[in-house]
Amino acid sequence: MKFDVDKIRRDLEEEDMGAFFVGGYGGALSEYSDIEDADDDEVLEMATRRGMNLSKYKK
Repeated sequence: MKFDVDKIRRDLEEEDMGAFFVGGYGGALSEYSDIEDADDDEVLEMATRRGMNLSKYKK
């Protein structure tokens, strides 16, 4: 199954920036960097661990 990994990556990054700026969660900056450096499979794994509904990212 194909997914729009770029959109998933953007959504993960936005979630982390929100956690940092709104919630003051400093670890979000580290996670943001991990997302930027991750390959497509790693991004999908991160999204799955966070419980994201991947069906809305199907191509």
